[in-house]
Amino acid sequence: IRRIELADAIDNIINNAKRAVAESVKKEITVLLYAVVPKIYIEISDTGCGIPKKEWENIFERGYSLHKSTGEGLHNVQKNIGKYGGRIYIKSSRINIGTTFVLELNEGKKNETTSADN
Repeated sequence: IRRIELADAIDNIINNAKRAVAESVKKEITVLLYAVVPKIYIEISDTGCGIPKKEWENIFERGYSLHKSTGEGLHNVQKNIGKYGGRIYIKSSRINIGTTFVLELNEGKKNETTSADN
């Protein structure tokens, strides 16, 4: 995955987490990075408002928003991660407890043709 696309994905999820914790008493965002070969995982958790289970699939649809935004962010994250064989999903979410998103990426090899893009 190109660095800029990964940075955009992480930025989008963290900005969503910041909005989610805005009204919470406990304002915490955690990023966990780990590998289980051949995958690399980035988990981003917050202590925010949570996402109802019935909305988990909808939030990745273009134009869909729970918070009066454009609804483009998570759709673009899913599209960009997907074109490299990765995926984004909600690992857990509980109302008024928080949410954990997971970016699952394929471990890759850097080569001369892709290194200029990174």
